[in-house]
Formats: sequence, structure tokens, C-alpha cells
Amino acid sequence: MPKGQKPTGFIARCPWCGVITGAMDYTRTGRKEAGTMLGQWLITGHVVEPRFNGTWSAEVQACQCSEPSNGDVTGLAPAQEDDK
Repeated sequence: MPKGQKPTGFIARCPWCGVITGAMDYTRTGRKEAGTMLGQWLITGHVVEPRFNGTWSAEVQACQCSEPSNGDVTGLAPAQEDDK
């Protein structure tokens, strides 16, 4: 992390498959919303990585593994169908 420099954004990476499952431009996101989003990423086990320059980009994809978070960056697990 560059010393004294604040991040301009963050990405969320699945710790199991390594896919980037979320991205946030911190300079364009309200503090409350940013805090909520970062908290959800951390609660669901994602690795949060800061970005520091103004020209970063990220390709967000669906999670490629079957771990409990299932790549859902909202923190809500996908609905499970009941076996009948």
C-alpha cells in the first residue's frame, strides 16, 4: 500500500477461485454505502484489495467455485431448491 495515499477504489476477490466478484469506485460512492459494501464483502469471506490510481479497471465475473458465499457479493446466499 502506498504510504499516505488513500484508495480510489476496491475490488472483492473470491478467496477460493480468485475471480473478481465485485468492484467499487470509492470516489463516487457515498461513505455509508461504501462501508456497507466493504462490510458485506468481508462478511462473505471475500478478499478486499484497494486500488490507488485513478485509471484502474476490473473485470467482474461470477464466482467459479461452489464455496458457501458462491460469489454473491451482497452477502446473501443463493436460494436453495428443496428436494421433494
